[in-house]
Amino acid sequence: MTTANIEAGSFSTNRGHTTSSSKSAVHCIALGIVWLTMALSPVVFTEPAPFDLLMLCLIVLLPIVGLARLTPNLLFLQCAWLLVAAFGFLASLFATKTGQSAMHTAITLYLSITCVAIAGFVLQNPTRHARIIASGLVVAGVLASIAGTIGYTNLIPGTYDLFTLHGRARGAFKDPNVLGAFLTPTLIMAMHMCITHKGRALGFAMNVAAVGIITIGLLLSFSRSAWLTAFAGMAIYMYLCILVAPTNKGRLRLMILTGSSVIVATIALIGALQFGSVKSLLAERATLSQIHDIGPEGRFGGQAKAVSLVMNAPLGIGSLEFRPRYHHEEPHNVWLAMFMNTGWIGGVIFSLLTIGTAIYGFHHVTQPSPVQELYIVFYAGYISTLMGGLVVDTDHWRHFYLLMGVVWGFILAPTQSYLGLPADRTRFLRS
Repeated sequence: MTTANIEAGSFSTNRGHTTSSSKSAVHCIALGIVWLTMALSPVVFTEPAPFDLLMLCLIVLLPIVGLARLTPNLLFLQCAWLLVAAFGFLASLFATKTGQSAMHTAITLYLSITCVAIAGFVLQNPTRHARIIASGLVVAGVLASIAGTIGYTNLIPGTYDLFTLHGRARGAFKDPNVLGAFLTPTLIMAMHMCITHKGRALGFAMNVAAVGIITIGLLLSFSRSAWLTAFAGMAIYMYLCILVAPTNKGRLRLMILTGSSVIVATIALIGALQFGSVKSLLAERATLSQIHDIGPEGRFGGQAKAVSLVMNAPLGIGSLEFRPRYHHEEPHNVWLAMFMNTGWIGGVIFSLLTIGTAIYGFHHVTQPSPVQELYIVFYAGYISTLMGGLVVDTDHWRHFYLLMGVVWGFILAPTQSYLGLPADRTRFLRS
């Protein structure tokens, strides 16, 4: 080999190393943006929110830098959402304010694109990318809870009106119910981090603190649906972990660790109940049926009107039409809302997408894999959020589409995506 060839070979190697280093740097920046997007997701004072601006960048950036994959299955998923949007735009023609109704549908379409983008991101590297999302969401849950608690207690003068609504903590969200719903999956994630923690005591203490802080924020939202779905989500998480645990020793360990996390959450609740205002409002909100729920003008009366409208409007009535024309508030049921917003066909497709994800996801979550426990966390969070749709309109909740995307990323990830993962970090139930 001549000197020229050796030099050429050396130059080529260095260039490859430089390219690899540059690619790694770009990946680190992109992953940092993903984490920041998750951490800022509860800041929704105005729209578009910071989450939306960053997510629009990620939708373009992640595929370009090779951190997201678009497969035929994901294309099919996006096409299904496009059909929902198409029938939503068609229903908008029957709305009194067509432009406003069409914009609502356009936002639904954008959120569906974020779902597919996140699915492609998780599909590319299930373990690493899902951990980044979970880490960012737990931080988001802690920050949202701190903001809601500061506002509720007026710890910093002037924050009560900023972070509360109708005497309930809302954090940086527009509604306390959304705060409570957002904190539900983050509480499950924080509990999982406590249960699976292996390392320094400081890290474990931080995870325990996160569970306590998020629990207080969930309580102060005074959202009955969030309380119920949080309980259901944690029950689903524990049930699935026990179901897939290969040994009785693993099941016992899970129950002990989960019980410890519940004790931490209970201590946080007891501490919050020491405030008289919390105790009185809690007693009021704890009833399953309140005065504004019953009667023809109550929540259930509104849902009865929505059912009648759905039966008599095959093409829908258009988004944002129910409240100003038929009832004084929204139907508080996402499936009724989508049938009115997109007609029978759009409503059926939406139902198949959301409920089908739950059924298909359950089949996959019970299959052994090195990331099964992490999958269980997001699946439990998705199911708890999906259950919230029975009593709240969740069609524009960002974290709902986010959780659905993560679940689909896990569903579609091939087995070889998990090769080389350290078992002691992912199979905690075996010990």
